[in-house]
Amino acid sequence: MTKDIVIKVCTGTGGIASGGADVLSAFKHAVSSSGIEATFYERCAVEKVGCRGFCSKDVLVDIVINGDKTTYKHIRPDMVTRIFDEHIINGKPVSEWVVEKEYHTFHDKQTKVVLSHCGEIDPENINAYMAVGGYQAARKALTLMDPGEIVETVKRSNLRGRGGAGFPTGVKWEIG
Repeated sequence: MTKDIVIKVCTGTGGIASGGADVLSAFKHAVSSSGIEATFYERCAVEKVGCRGFCSKDVLVDIVINGDKTTYKHIRPDMVTRIFDEHIINGKPVSEWVVEKEYHTFHDKQTKVVLSHCGEIDPENINAYMAVGGYQAARKALTLMDPGEIVETVKRSNLRGRGGAGFPTGVKWEIG
């Protein structure tokens, strides 16, 4: 049976400080040296993703098999072989390393707007961002709107400056 497998390793600042780069490398090594048939390689990806906002659990790792996601916490390179063998190969998550309910409760209470894809895509890959709709507003502004429309849109958004006075950005742009 062919499986779609994605391994996501948190390599945000906290993830890197906790060893995320080494965990990512260990997963890449496990995949490349596994000897599993070629269809696995075509349907398996090992990706780095940005910080998820729960750094006390780093290094966080998602194993997604056929759309079913399991999140692991405090992962070190020496733990990768067990996760790879037991979960990815044999389909049984390593339960003692899986995040607890508090991890999901922490995230379920949040509505992320600007960071909605944080922890899901590689923050250093512009194509990954564009694949989830990134830069659509900029594309629209640059190709379909005139400068006056852009200023009016920013004014309606009530976006304000961060210089201390909170001056309305649209008004500032209008003044020139």
